[in-house]
Amino acid sequence: MSSENTGAGRTLDVSSGGVLFDATRPLPVGMNVELSISWPALLHNVAPLQLVISGRIIRANGYPRLPST
Repeated sequence: MSSENTGAGRTLDVSSGGVLFDATRPLPVGMNVELSISWPALLHNVAPLQLVISGRIIRANGYPRLPST
């Protein structure tokens, strides 16, 4: 995967309806994304957990929609 397809960000909120996050660059509405979140708990107090979520950007502050195909 090229560096233009990866990035970093900060998770602000996780709920059953979606994830609110702040990315290091603008992401257009309609773009497919995969998020990997380091979970703050350990499995059996030993193994670190990683939550992986895939979805689509449905709202973005100040960034336009992707063109319809």
